[in-house]
Amino acid sequence: MAQRRSSENRGRRRRAGWLRGAGRLRGAGRLPLLRASAAIRLAAVRVAPLCVAAVRVAIAFRIAALLVAVLAAGACREAGSTERGEGGERGENGERAVRGERADTTDGAAAAAERAASPPSASEQAGRAAQPGPHSPPSPPDRAPAAPLDRSARAAAYPSIVADAEGERRALAAAWRAARSADDADRVLDRASIALARLVADRILPAWDGTPWSRSGTAGSPGARPVACGYLVSTALAHAGLRVERARLARQTAEDIVLTLVPEERVARFRRVALGSFLSRVAAGGDGVYLVGLDYHVGFLVIEGGGASYFHHASELAGAVLRERAILSPALATSHYRVVGKLFDRDQARAWLGQTPIPTRERPAAAPGRSTSTSTSTSTSTSTSTADL
Repeated sequence: MAQRRSSENRGRRRRAGWLRGAGRLRGAGRLPLLRASAAIRLAAVRVAPLCVAAVRVAIAFRIAALLVAVLAAGACREAGSTERGEGGERGENGERAVRGERADTTDGAAAAAERAASPPSASEQAGRAAQPGPHSPPSPPDRAPAAPLDRSARAAAYPSIVADAEGERRALAAAWRAARSADDADRVLDRASIALARLVADRILPAWDGTPWSRSGTAGSPGARPVACGYLVSTALAHAGLRVERARLARQTAEDIVLTLVPEERVARFRRVALGSFLSRVAAGGDGVYLVGLDYHVGFLVIEGGGASYFHHASELAGAVLRERAILSPALATSHYRVVGKLFDRDQARAWLGQTPIPTRERPAAAPGRSTSTSTSTSTSTSTSTADL
């Protein structure tokens, strides 16, 4: 009996030892978990202020972006009004200078043809390289520019600008026909290209500044009647002397307007390219007048010496025709797709002098049940994304 009790006591003590050992093991396994939990809580407490600061910085950046957008819109409006004033000054000064030159040009048309027909000597070629041609723009006046013409005055002076342009075209055409060699004819064509670009940029387009804009405007001359962007392009080119189909061309998509006037191989396309990069790559093509088609818009991009660029167009935002700095143009900045081609090469100058009709490029009609879009980007979804001029 005593022996059995002693054996039971030993068993109880053994089981109690096992239980105490298991408890110590469970406590030892729980300690790392407690330490890890405390470390995570401490890290969360330390990171929370950083998250709050990051949210505050993001809100501050958004507020700054909104302020920059508001300031940029104000700058665009101010630049647009300034450019309209400068356009009037250029139109008046250019018109006076051209009127002063017209007497010599008209009276000496026969002499110009005779000079172009005879082969130039070496001294004459050197002189031509060092001096501007007879149709180069006049030097800036020493006096202060006159006050800009108002819209009614520009409209009244516009017929004389168109008549002077036709007289200049006829004088150059006479010299071109009288050329005795291909080199002489090419030199006349080069002069005609320069004259045509300056005619459009410095005399025709500034006369349109301030003309009201309307999506359905079809005005045939600057003044009180509204004009749409397509009609501004086709009418300006027609009044410069190019035989385009004014109404038919104005109704085409922006890309078809560009491709009507510029061959496909000299057209560049830009899709989702930053405005500054786009202007830099266009300016690499040299000074001149470029035709730019946008998502739902078209206008003239004028690149001048020193890298200055201006967008001349019938602006829906301004509600009128204006010339504005290209880098500040909302129309250029917000368009995802841009197609551009340089105007007035030798082929176009030849068509100008010879009065060759320029057929309008039209996109084939869509199949029944399919809708057509007037936007440039939709109608050219298979075009290359970017191209260099």
